[in-house]
Amino acid sequence: MSTNPAASMSNTSSLIPTDLDSWNISLFPGDLLSLFSPETPVELVSHSSISILKDDPFFKDWVFAGDIRCHMRIAPCYKAPLVSALEELDYVLEPSTFPTALIRGSQHISILTFVNALEEVGCTHVRINAYGWKERLDSPGAVALILGNPSHPHAHLNTFDLGTHYGSTAITLLSPRHRSPRVTSYPLLTPVGQGYGTVHMDIPFGYKVMWAGLGADRFLTN
Repeated sequence: MSTNPAASMSNTSSLIPTDLDSWNISLFPGDLLSLFSPETPVELVSHSSISILKDDPFFKDWVFAGDIRCHMRIAPCYKAPLVSALEELDYVLEPSTFPTALIRGSQHISILTFVNALEEVGCTHVRINAYGWKERLDSPGAVALILGNPSHPHAHLNTFDLGTHYGSTAITLLSPRHRSPRVTSYPLLTPVGQGYGTVHMDIPFGYKVMWAGLGADRFLTN
């Protein structure tokens, strides 16, 4: 068997994900109470983080409503009704002038209050975005992660950023053999790297385009 890291990376039979880096899932509001205890604090969002998310374009205009170690977004049509529903509970709020942020200023409420208000205004779709994770999937005795509700109408748009590690005593640097608009190269160690580095690829899969990154003994895909 070859000890060349690049050769082992090309062996697709060994591409078994070992960690979870980020995810985007759709839930019903009530599903949040199965993930968090009712008294868990939620920060109502006064800013938009859309530029750092890699999510399906369907959700590009959705409003950042709450943060709780992840972003919780709702369809724009529920922004004003949600703020009004919370104001009826004696919260002093002012809607944000930014289309994709919920309020101005700072306010924390419980996840139970948040869920009840969403259900009161008829919201049935909450988009959850989490990134910057390094959650191991292969730790001994680890409990399988339960992410997403397969019965949700938007479940087919759920995505997960998974990684696989390849051990090596060398630093693996790559370069595409042929130019392609779907392949972007990011050279490292210039000029020592001689144009080699990490590679980003857009891969057509069914009706959508997936992406993958290769380099530094690492393979990522969602």
